[in-house]
Amino acid sequence: MKKMLASTMTVLMMGTMIACSSQTGSTPSTTKETQSPSANNAVTTYPIKTDKTLTYWGELTPNLTGVKTTHAEVPFFQDWQKKTGVQLKFSAPPTGQAKEALNVMLASGDLPDIIEYNFLTFPGGPEKAIKDGYILKLNDLIDKHAPNLKKFLKDNPEIDKMGKNR
Repeated sequence: MKKMLASTMTVLMMGTMIACSSQTGSTPSTTKETQSPSANNAVTTYPIKTDKTLTYWGELTPNLTGVKTTHAEVPFFQDWQKKTGVQLKFSAPPTGQAKEALNVMLASGDLPDIIEYNFLTFPGGPEKAIKDGYILKLNDLIDKHAPNLKKFLKDNPEIDKMGKNR
């Protein structure tokens, strides 16, 4: 199950990068919405130029333990940062202690920007995590701000199902 979730997350993250990077060099259509001077309608090219860093928490998967010591050494994450222009600051629980570390982190309220965790094992499941505000619904944000990702998910319904709670 962990491998499936990790694979799903990888596919979704890569899909996001592909969907976002496919917008590079395109021109916005001439709709009423894109003609407004709003910054939300500007064409984004990658890598973006930012000094922001996102925090990422997740257990180093068992297939990497012994090969890589941190997420920062994993080529996927190195490439992700290079392609997006967004730096990641990684933290990970000790191997085999993700559940306990997650509980302590959630109780503290000091949360990272990104949590990679199998919420199927969360007490009450993903629905409870959504209700408690630990998992954010992205459907409306994707509809509003990520047209290429929305198209990618529409064209790939099997991937769309894996990444959304309906």
